[in-house]
Amino acid sequence: MSNVVDEDTETMLVEVESRKDAIIDFQRKGAVLKDGDGTVATRLNRQLQLEAPPDDFRELTVIPTFKDIRTHKDPFLRPNIVRGRYADVDTYLDVQFRLLREDFVRPLREGIAEFLDMRKSESGKDRRLQDIRVYHDVHVVHPICEMSGIVYRIQFDAVRLRGIRWGSTKRLIFGSLLCLSKDEFKTMFFATVAERDAKELEQGCVQIKFEQDHEKASAISPTDKFIMVETSAYFEAYRHVLKGLQEVQRNTMPFTKYIVDCDCANGVDPPVYLRGRFGDVNYDLRALVETPKQETARKRALPRHRDLARSYLEESEHSEKQSEVHESNNPQLARARSVPILRDDMWPSADALHLDESQYRAVKMALTKEFSVIQGPPGTGKTYIGLKIVQALLENKRVWLRRRPLLGKGTRPILVVCYTNHALDQFLEGIAEFHPTGIVRVGGRSRSVKLEQFNLKAIRSSRRMSEDVPRYIREGAKEARDDMEGLEKDMEMYVAHMMTTQRGLLREHALMPFMDHKHRGSLMNMPLVSNYYGLTREGMNGSVIVQWLGLTGNAFVQPGGDTHHQHEEEEEGGIGEEEAEIDVMEEADLAEEQRRLDNDNDRRGNVKNFSAYVNVDLALDVEALELEEHQARQNGQWQVQTNAKKRKQTVKHELSKTDMMTDAEVRCIQNVWTLQLRDRWRLYRHWVARYCAKYKESIREYEREYEHAAKRLMEFQSQEDGEIMKEATVIGMTTTGAARYRSLLQDIKPAIIVVEEAAEVLEAHIVTTLSQQCQHLILIGDHQQLRPNPTVYQLAKKYNMDISLFERMVKNNMQCQRLQSQHRMRPEFARLLTPHIYESLDNHESVLNFENIKGVSSNMFFVDHNYLEAHDSDTKSRSNMHEAQFMASLCRYFLQQGYSPSQITILTTYTGQLFNFKKVMPRQNFEGVRVSAVDNFQGEESDIILLSLVRSNDEGNVGFLKVENRVCVALSRAKKGFYAIGNLTMLSQTSTLWSKIIQELREQSCVGRHLMLCCQNHPDTIIMAVTEKDFENAPKGGCMRPCDFRQVDMLTCGHVCASICHPIDPEHKEYKCKKPCVNVLCDLGHKCPKFCYETCGDCQVLLEKTIPKCQHKQMVPCSTSPSEFICRIPCEKIFPCNHTCKNMCGQECSIPCMIKVTHQLTCGHTMKAACSAKEDDLVCMEVITRQLTCEHSIQAVCSAKENDLVCMEVITHQLTCGHNIKAVCSAKENDLVCMEVITHQLTCGHNIKAVCSAKENDLVCMEVITHQLTCGHNIKAICSARENDLVCMEVITRQLTCSHNIKAVCSTKEDDLVCMEVITRQLTCGHSIQAVCSVKENDLVCMEVIKRQLTCGHDIQAACSAEENDLVCNAPCTQLLKCKHPCAGTCSSCKQGRLHQQCTHHCNRVLVCSHQCTATCTRNCPPCTKPCENRCIHSRCPLKCGKPCVPCRKPCQWRCRHHKCDKPCGEPCDRPRCDHPCRKTRRCGKCKKDQPCIGMCGEPCPDKCRVCDREELTTYVFGMEDKDDAQFVQLEDCGHVIEVSGLDQWMDTTDRKIQLKTCPKCKTPIRHNLRYGNMIKNTLAMIEKVKKRWKGDVQKAQTEATANKLMRMLRDADEERYCAETSEDLLRQMERHRLYSPDEVAMYENKVLFLNRLAELKRKRRKYFVSGHIVDLDFEEMKKEVKEMEKWLRRRTARVGEQEWEEFGREMIRLNFLLKLRVLKEEIRKKGISLDDQAKQSLGRVERRLTGLKPFIATREELVKRAMKKVEALMAKLSLALLNVCNEEPVKVVKGSGLTQGHWCACRNGHVYAIGGATMESACPECRARIGVARHRLRQPQATVRQPPGTGDERSEARRVGRADKANLKEVYKS
Repeated sequence: MSNVVDEDTETMLVEVESRKDAIIDFQRKGAVLKDGDGTVATRLNRQLQLEAPPDDFRELTVIPTFKDIRTHKDPFLRPNIVRGRYADVDTYLDVQFRLLREDFVRPLREGIAEFLDMRKSESGKDRRLQDIRVYHDVHVVHPICEMSGIVYRIQFDAVRLRGIRWGSTKRLIFGSLLCLSKDEFKTMFFATVAERDAKELEQGCVQIKFEQDHEKASAISPTDKFIMVETSAYFEAYRHVLKGLQEVQRNTMPFTKYIVDCDCANGVDPPVYLRGRFGDVNYDLRALVETPKQETARKRALPRHRDLARSYLEESEHSEKQSEVHESNNPQLARARSVPILRDDMWPSADALHLDESQYRAVKMALTKEFSVIQGPPGTGKTYIGLKIVQALLENKRVWLRRRPLLGKGTRPILVVCYTNHALDQFLEGIAEFHPTGIVRVGGRSRSVKLEQFNLKAIRSSRRMSEDVPRYIREGAKEARDDMEGLEKDMEMYVAHMMTTQRGLLREHALMPFMDHKHRGSLMNMPLVSNYYGLTREGMNGSVIVQWLGLTGNAFVQPGGDTHHQHEEEEEGGIGEEEAEIDVMEEADLAEEQRRLDNDNDRRGNVKNFSAYVNVDLALDVEALELEEHQARQNGQWQVQTNAKKRKQTVKHELSKTDMMTDAEVRCIQNVWTLQLRDRWRLYRHWVARYCAKYKESIREYEREYEHAAKRLMEFQSQEDGEIMKEATVIGMTTTGAARYRSLLQDIKPAIIVVEEAAEVLEAHIVTTLSQQCQHLILIGDHQQLRPNPTVYQLAKKYNMDISLFERMVKNNMQCQRLQSQHRMRPEFARLLTPHIYESLDNHESVLNFENIKGVSSNMFFVDHNYLEAHDSDTKSRSNMHEAQFMASLCRYFLQQGYSPSQITILTTYTGQLFNFKKVMPRQNFEGVRVSAVDNFQGEESDIILLSLVRSNDEGNVGFLKVENRVCVALSRAKKGFYAIGNLTMLSQTSTLWSKIIQELREQSCVGRHLMLCCQNHPDTIIMAVTEKDFENAPKGGCMRPCDFRQVDMLTCGHVCASICHPIDPEHKEYKCKKPCVNVLCDLGHKCPKFCYETCGDCQVLLEKTIPKCQHKQMVPCSTSPSEFICRIPCEKIFPCNHTCKNMCGQECSIPCMIKVTHQLTCGHTMKAACSAKEDDLVCMEVITRQLTCEHSIQAVCSAKENDLVCMEVITHQLTCGHNIKAVCSAKENDLVCMEVITHQLTCGHNIKAVCSAKENDLVCMEVITHQLTCGHNIKAICSARENDLVCMEVITRQLTCSHNIKAVCSTKEDDLVCMEVITRQLTCGHSIQAVCSVKENDLVCMEVIKRQLTCGHDIQAACSAEENDLVCNAPCTQLLKCKHPCAGTCSSCKQGRLHQQCTHHCNRVLVCSHQCTATCTRNCPPCTKPCENRCIHSRCPLKCGKPCVPCRKPCQWRCRHHKCDKPCGEPCDRPRCDHPCRKTRRCGKCKKDQPCIGMCGEPCPDKCRVCDREELTTYVFGMEDKDDAQFVQLEDCGHVIEVSGLDQWMDTTDRKIQLKTCPKCKTPIRHNLRYGNMIKNTLAMIEKVKKRWKGDVQKAQTEATANKLMRMLRDADEERYCAETSEDLLRQMERHRLYSPDEVAMYENKVLFLNRLAELKRKRRKYFVSGHIVDLDFEEMKKEVKEMEKWLRRRTARVGEQEWEEFGREMIRLNFLLKLRVLKEEIRKKGISLDDQAKQSLGRVERRLTGLKPFIATREELVKRAMKKVEALMAKLSLALLNVCNEEPVKVVKGSGLTQGHWCACRNGHVYAIGGATMESACPECRARIGVARHRLRQPQATVRQPPGTGDERSEARRVGRADKANLKEVYKS
C-alpha cells in the first residue's frame, strides 16, 4: 500500500473493499464459468487471464524506460488468482512479474504526469502530489568512494522543505528509488538513496547511487540543475525478485502442483527424500520428548566437527552410549529414538512431545508433508512450533542429506526466512540453543548478542583472519581492494576541494579562474568601508569575498539595493538545553533497518582530514566560527558570541541553498558590488559550481575504473559468502536478504525452506527463493493478522497483490493446521478476538493465574473520549495529542507502581502519533519504555500494553481501524495488562467489528470515560482519570495522603517520611530524609546546615580570621586553620617589566611574566605572546603567498622554510612507460606508479587486464579453463590453479565392502566412505534394531523397554541395555522422619533410607512475636516473614515482622482530664492509668437512647450498652462482671469488651516469658491499647531485643566474619584441589549472598567441614589407587558414591535439618570404613595372607553391612568395628600405616542460633535469653543473674491471679517447659 496515498482516498478504497464480497456473490449467480478441470472463476477474471501478454515478460527491463514513464496507456496487467489454478507456469510468472514491476513504476508514472500537468497549468503549486515527492534545484556535487562503488553527494533546495521532520519522515531513506531529470523528464537518471543523515538532510544533502548509465552519470556537472522525484519503493528488493522471476524456467520451478495448479484438495505428498525408500524411514524424535536439561546433558557428550559427514558416525557412536542413562527410566524417550515418520500410529503421543493437540498435528504435518501451511493466531506459539520442527529436522539430517555426496563440499542447508529482523533473531536464537554450530545469519542489523558469532560479516572476518578463504578469492579480492585504494588516493585531493565548498567560503583567488574578467576587476575594486574589525579595503583574514557577502558587519551595496539578508535564518536552540526525548523507533528508522544488510554498512571511512591541502582556500570556516562562538560563551563575551553565531547561521543557511545564477544572468552583470545580497550569494554559488566542475572533470576516468574494481570486489565477496553458506547447516535471512542473495541461494540449493511470518510476505519473494532442488517448504504465519503491504493500494485491492502465497493456499483448500491454544494473554483479552476475528481460541493454564496489575481497578480498560485528531500533510498520517498525553501519564503511573520500563510498551495505530509521544516522554523518566507502531510490533508481546487508537473526527472516518488484520494485531500484544484510549463511540458507530468488540468490553465492565486508579497503600482512595491532569492527584503513583513511614538509616533518625504516598520504595531504602540536621558541629555551637540524610562533615561557618603569613583578615571556615588558608586578596607585587602580579596573595607569583603583549617580528608582522617571551622563540604564523622554485604559488605561514614547502598543484607527469598521470607537482619520479589499465600477455598465453606498473610475477591468470585430472574427470578452474590443489568433485557411485552402494565425490578416499544404509540388526539380547550398516556390533544398544527389578526390591520399566547402576528408583519413600512427618522423597533420592530429603511440612510454632512460623519443619525458626502489626495513631511499621522496628518520635496522644503523657509516642508513658469512670454518653444503636459510657476516662468508649448488651457484658470471665458499677475496656485488636479490674490484674501478672498478653476470651495478642500501653511497649521492647539477637550488629558482624573465613577456606584449602567443582560452587553460592542469617552461616560451615572430610577421603583414595591398593572396579564404585555426596553438598537450599546432617555424617563414616575395607582386602591379597573361615566370615559381614541398602546406624558401625578388629588381630603382618587409612571420628555439626523451640525470657535485669524447656538453673550470660527452672518452675516469682477460662494451655506449656532436657539448656545458654 502506498505510504503517500491520502488517507481519505484509502478510506474510500477500504469501503469499496468491504462491499467486494457482495459484488462477487452477484457475479457468481449469473456470470460463472467452469473450467475444464472443474475450477470455478468469475467471467471477468477469466477473461483477463485468457488475454495474451503483448510481450515476453522475460525480455522486459527491470529499470523503467521512457515508454514506461511517459505514456498514457494502461499497462497490461492480470490479477492474482486467489481461488483456482493458473493456465501454466509462464502465465503465473508473468502475472507476478508484471504486478511487482507495476508496484514501483506506477507511482513514478502517475506522479511525474501529475507534476508536469501542474507545471504546464502553472496552478496548484500548493497542492501535494499523491504518489511522489519532488525536490527542486538538485545538483550533483561530488563523488564519494564506497565499498559498493561510486556514490554521489547531491544537494537540493531544503528551504522549501523547512517543515519536514527529517528524523521521523520516510523521505529519502536507504534504498528509495529516485528519478532525476533536467529536461522535463525527456531523459532520466534513476538512482537509489545510498546514505542519509538527518542533520545533513536539513542542509539539503544526501548520498545517492546511480543504477544505470554510470558513464553518463559521471559526466554530470555540478552546474547542471535537476528536478528529482522520489518514490518510497525499495528498488533493491524489486530488482532481485524481478530478475529471479525472469530466470525461473517452466520445468525447474518446484511445487508447481500446489502453487500453479492449486491441486491441494487431493492432499499433499511427503517430501521427495521420504518417498521411494525401502522400508520405513525412522526419525529420532528424542529432542522433542526430552526436557531442556535432559537434552543438554545428552548434547554435551556429542563431538563437534566441521566435517559434516564424518560427524554422523561419531555422533551416533557417542549418542548411543551417552543416551543410555537418560533413556533408561523414560519409556517415551526410548520409543522416540526410532519413529517410523510416515506411520501415524507409531508416533509418540502429544503429551510425550510436550505439545497440545493442535501443535501435535502441526508438527506431524510439517515433518511428513512436502508443502506445509501452519496458522498461528496470536500467542499460540508459532515460533515455538517452528523451532520444534527445525530441531527434529536437524536431528535427522542424515535422512534429507541422503542423496548428496556426504563428503563433498556443501551441505544443502535449511533456509529460514523471516519478514523482520526481530523475528529472525528470535528464531535463530532458539535454534542456537539446541544446535550451537553451523548457523549463518544473513540480513539486516541484528540486535542479538547471542547471534554475533553467527553473523555472515563476523564469519567472513574470522575466516579472513585465519586465511581460510580459497586462494583465488583471497588474491582476487585483494587485488580489487588495492586498485580501489589506489584510485581513491588519486581522487581524494580533487574530492577534498569539492567537499571544502560545503565547509565554508572559498577565497577570491580560488574563484578567480571561474569569473569573467570584468567581474574579477570589480570585485577587487572594493569600496572603502569601516566595519567591526576596523578593516578598510580588505575583508576578514585578507579576503574580499567575506566583505562582499556582507559577513563582516557592514556591507557596501549600491544605493537602492537590499541591505539585509533576504532569507529566514534558522533559529537555533537557546543556551539552555531542551529535555532529552525518549528513543522512539520511527517509521523511517524501522524501514531503513529492514532494508539494510551487513554489507550496506561497509564504509571505506573516506571522510579524511584534508586540511593540509585545502585550508588555504577557505576565507571563512564554519568550524572556526563555532570555535569562536564557544570561546566567547566561555569568556562571557555576549556580543562577540552573538556575532559569531549569526555569521555561522548565515553561512550554513546560504551554503545549504542550491539556487544559483544561470550563465545568461552572469553575462548581464557589470559590477558585482551593485548586486543585492541575495543575488551575490546566487552568483557565488555559480562560481563554486564551476569550481567543482573543474575538479570533477579531472576524475571521470578514475570514477570509471573505481566502479569496475568495486564490481570485481563484489563478485569475489559474493563467491566468498557462497563458500561460507555452503558449509552451514542453517542459513537465516530476512526477506530483503533473500531477495539480495537470490542468485547465491540458487547455487546453494537449500533442500528445506522454512518461512516464518509467511502471511506477511509477497508471493513473488517466496517463489524466487525456491530452487529447483527444494524438496520441502514450510509456511508458518497467520493471514488474519498483517498481510503483505504493496506500495500501490489499487494493486492490492483490484489485482489481489496483498494476498500472500500462505493465504492463497488456505483459500484453495490446502491442508492447514491451526494452532488452537494461546499461551500469551489473559482470557479476558482473548475474548476480544473470539468469535469476532477467530472462531475459537483456547486458553492455556499458564495464563489463568497472572497477578493483577497494581494501581488500577481492572487489568483491561478502554478509555472513551472525543478529542479531535490532527493530520500531517507531509506524512499523510494522523496524531492525537490528548491520547499521547494521557498514555504518557498512565505509563509514568505504572512505572511508579514498581514496573520496569521493559514491561511496558506503548503502541499506536498511526506512525504520526510517534512524534507526539517523543515530545511528551522525556528520556530521563521513560528510558527503556518501548514506543512503536502496531504494524512494527507484529510477532512481539509485552506484559503491559498501552494502545493509542488516534482516530477521532466529526466525519466518522476511522481509516485503517476498519481493517480486521490490523485490529487483530493491536488487540493481541498484551500479556497481563491492556489499556487503550480512543473515540470508541465513533468506532462503534462506523465499524461492525468495533461494535462487537466494544459490546464485549461493556459486558466485562472494561470501557468508560474514565480509568479508575487505586492507591496500593490506601486502597480506599480512588482517582478517576479522564485526562492527563487527573494523574496529578497521584504525583508519585499513590495518592495525596502523607506517607508517615518512620525512616531507618545507619543511625535511627526516627523522622516520619515527609513525602506523599508512594508505592515505589515501600521500605524506604532509597528515601532521603529532608528534615534539618540537629547535630552540633563545633565548640562554638554551630549547627549542621544540611539535611538529615547527608553526612555532616566539618563546620563551614565563615568567621573573620587573621592570616599569619600576611596578616590580612579573611572570612575563613570555622573548621579551617588560618595557617592552612590561602589568602584571596590580589597580590600587589610589581615585576621588573612594570606589570602587576595577577595571582592571589596566598599564591606564588608567576615568574616570568605571562601577560600577553604585542611583539614586532623581524619579518614586519606582529603577534601576541607572553611578555617574557624571547625574540628568538617567536615564530610568525601569518599566512602569506609564497613563490616556489617550480613557479607555482602556495599559501603557507611566513616562518616556513623554503625546503619545507611542498607544491600541491596537480600537474600532468609523463612516466617512463609513456603514459601520463596526474599528480602533485612535488611528487618524485620514483614514487609515481602508473595506474593505466592495459592488457598483459601471460606465459600461459592468456591475456589479463591490469595496471601498467604491475610486475609479471604478481599477475595471476584468472581465466577459467578445463583441467583434466588423473582420475580422468574434467574440472573447471582458473588457469593458475596448481595441479595438487585441484580436487575432483564429480559424484560417482562407489561400492563398499558391505556390498552397498553409495554416492560420493570421486576424490574421496576408500577409508573415508561410510555406509549409511539403514538395515535391521539382530542383537545378542534377542531384540532387533534399525541401524546404519556401518555401525559396529559393540556400539549397538538395545532400546527395547522391559520390566527390570532393582536391588531395592522395586520394579521399573527401563531399556533392555540399561546398566544396573544407572537405573533410578522413583518409588515413594515411606519412612517417618525424626520430626514424625512422612518423608517426601523417593527411594533413590533418599538413598534407600540412608540419607533422607528435607522435611517439607510447615512448622506452625508460635514465635516470640505471637505469629505462627511459616517455614518448613525445623528446629530453629527463621525470623517472622509476616507484615509487622506494630502501629500507633501516627504511623505503622511497613517492614516484615522479623526486622527491627523504629519507635515513633512524635508526642504521645494519651491524655484525659486527670493525666497527660509528655513522652514520645514510642516510649513508655510517664502517667498512670486513670481509674475514673468515663463521663461521656453515647447513642445506643439498639435502644436509640443516650446511655452513659461503660468505659474508663481517657480510653476509647466501648461500643456496648449496659442495658441492651447486659447478657454479653456479664458473661463470666474474671468474676466481677455482674457488679452494677463494673466498668469495661474494649480491646482494639479483637473487639471484645472485658471488665477492667479483672483485666488490670490479668495484665499486671509478672512473667519473665517474653510474649504479648492475649485476650482472655479469644487469645488474640493485645498489641494496641492505651490503658495497657506501657506493658505492651515494654513487651515490644523485649521483642526488639530478641530481634537484635538475631539481626543485631554484633550478630551480623559475627556471621559476616564467619562467612568471610569460610570463603577464604574454600579458596585456599586442600579441598580446592580434590573437590574443585564443589568448592567453586559453594564459593559462588556464598558470594551471591548479601546478608547471612546465623542458620545459613552454620549450614555453610557444616558444608565446608564435610567438604574437608570428603577431600581427605578422595586424597587417600587416590593415594591408594595409585599405589595399587584399590582395584579399578572398587575405585569407580567409591568415586561414584563420593560424587553423589559432593552433589548433595552443592544443593541450593536455605537450611539443612539436623537429621540430614546426622545421616550425612553416618554416610561419611560408612565411606571411610569402606575405604579401609578395600585397602585391607587388597593388602591381604598382595601379601598372600591366608584367612581362616572365621576371618572370612567377618570380612563378608563387614562387606554386606557397608554396601547394603540399610542405614549405617551406630549399632551397625559398632558391629563393623568389632569385626575389623578381629581380622586385624589375626594378621600381624599388616602394616599399621595401611590400617590407619580412615578417619572414623564423626564431624561435629555446628548448630544454628535461631529462634529455638521453647520460649524467650528476660532475667531480672532485662537481658533476654532462650529457654528450650530446661530442668536446671543457670546464670544469665550477660549479668550472671540466676535464670532457668527450679523444681520445674521458673525462678522469678509470679503474681497470683484468678486465671480466666482457657488458660490451661499455658499451664500445660509450663509443665512441658519444666520437663526439658538439661543438656539442651546448656547449649542454649552457650549460644
